[in-house]
Amino acid sequence: MDIAKAYKRKDGTYVVDGYHVCPKYIDPHGKYDIAEVEAYLAEHPEALIPEPVPPPPTEAELASSIRSQRDALMRANVDCYNAARWETMAEADRDKVRAYRQALLDVTDQGTFPESVEWPVMG
Repeated sequence: MDIAKAYKRKDGTYVVDGYHVCPKYIDPHGKYDIAEVEAYLAEHPEALIPEPVPPPPTEAELASSIRSQRDALMRANVDCYNAARWETMAEADRDKVRAYRQALLDVTDQGTFPESVEWPVMG
């Protein structure tokens, strides 16, 4: 076995040269075994590196995530009203749905967007 670099994950498994090493009962055909990796790293500690920390999300990624959440809320709580159902609702209930829909659309106008937003609730 020759390992260029490896790191231990929080779940106790390893990533060896880009390959995720699982226990044999999970991946019986795996290239490495955790016990083999640990034995190798005990003899070659220079191969063990810290677990990489992913970069924080970009502003565009945060904005996209917020918009996706907003769209899911819109589908679940607003788009579910078809024309027949809408017509049977009281005007006060329709106003609540309209206000909630507009509040969801306005989430991206909040001053803290995209770092954080305050999600509206239907009144």
